[in-house]
Amino acid sequence: MNPDIISAAVRFDDQVFTGRDHAEAYAKAEKGWLGPGRAVVPVMGFLTSDDRFVDRAEALEIAVRANQVPDPGPEDRILVSKMLNQRSPK
Repeated sequence: MNPDIISAAVRFDDQVFTGRDHAEAYAKAEKGWLGPGRAVVPVMGFLTSDDRFVDRAEALEIAVRANQVPDPGPEDRILVSKMLNQRSPK
């Protein structure tokens, strides 16, 4: 079975936080992990149904294959959480 995208995610070193969008995931990180003295730049990506963190480019490929989003064409080759949140319910 092919994976699909289950949530937006941000990764700080080896910690991954998820949410409906990247802002929500980042807010969870701020509450539970980030704090004074932690200057870590997050990697924005997505969590897959097989529990992998993937970057935005790979996430788009997965979401298109899983029919979660239409292929946006050659210019926009990254997945944005808004694309998933705008899809119509099945």
